[in-house]
Amino acid sequence: LEVNNSRLIDLPISQKHQQETMGEVEISVEAIPLVDDNAKVDPMNTGFKWYLPKETSFEDSHQMDGSKWTISGHDMQVLSASVPAGNTISTEVGTLLFAHPSMKTEVDLTLFQGAAGCQRICGGESCVKVNMTNEGTSDAYVGLTPNFPAKVIPLVFGGDVKPGSSVIAKPGALMAQLGDVDVGCNIDSNPLTCCCAGLGLCRQKLNRTSGGNPGMVFLNAGGTIVMKDLGVDETVTV
Repeated sequence: LEVNNSRLIDLPISQKHQQETMGEVEISVEAIPLVDDNAKVDPMNTGFKWYLPKETSFEDSHQMDGSKWTISGHDMQVLSASVPAGNTISTEVGTLLFAHPSMKTEVDLTLFQGAAGCQRICGGESCVKVNMTNEGTSDAYVGLTPNFPAKVIPLVFGGDVKPGSSVIAKPGALMAQLGDVDVGCNIDSNPLTCCCAGLGLCRQKLNRTSGGNPGMVFLNAGGTIVMKDLGVDETVTV
């Protein structure tokens, strides 16, 4: 193919996917377009992993706090969950796609929750949180999807996130949560980075509630998601 006097080579797309396990969540790596079947997924040896949650049926779904969940779709994904009787899944406004009739929707005004509510808002989340509780006597289903074309990223505290650690995320990245999770903010006191790095003064901070039940969050992010574990003194410029 000739485009603006430049030559492009049309090669088949690899259909193979490589998988690795991160704690309790299985991650697969997207095939890179325009490489043949014998090429590496990471031909430049950058260490970056193309992110795509493994699609599973509910018979093989993941579990957290009694709820089963699975993520469907290559892009613009849907989170489907089976919620036990009496359990709750917390979501952001506008993410509900479908739900069982026994799933009761309640609105939690975090604006009136004192310091914890203010930290949540400063971290980029809405002052309104939607709680969906199963008021039936058996498991009930619910389907959630991001408010924009995006992938859904599951992070398990104690698995993907080491015990006692937390996650700093882009404001508004949180889509839903299962179990006990604190949603707050982290203050960047460096004038240079808070003004020029893009996340601002108050960055979203997510961590498991101290002394609470196991918990996890589902983040939403558009485009191609890549992940990399940085070594000691290793730097990435973005």
